[in-house]
Amino acid sequence: MRSSVFITSISRNFEAAHTNGPPGGRCATMHGHSWQVKVDVAMFDKSLDEWGWTMDFILLKKIIDQYDHQTLNDFFEKPSAENIAVAIWDEVLLASKGRAEDITVTISEGAGNVLVYTGPDEE
Repeated sequence: MRSSVFITSISRNFEAAHTNGPPGGRCATMHGHSWQVKVDVAMFDKSLDEWGWTMDFILLKKIIDQYDHQTLNDFFEKPSAENIAVAIWDEVLLASKGRAEDITVTISEGAGNVLVYTGPDEE
């Protein structure tokens, strides 16, 4: 019998500022972005929790919303979209209690600037 896969997906926006990049560059001065984050969590049906859920939407929202109206340099030494995506991915994995089969974090840093992170390579 084939297992079913459920994909829980959430999209959230947050506003945050940061400085990042080489000294003297445009991004080295404090500036803000309207960030859009999409998180997709895939789980097999046998991994559903006691309520029949993959992930609690409220928990996923809290993981993203912690950055809203914040200075990202307070969270990260190098507050790049890449490092933010890794941090969100790690928190979602922890929140899934090891049940997540696959996690994808997509971050838009302003219009047209998109980064997709699918997690570390498992060897």
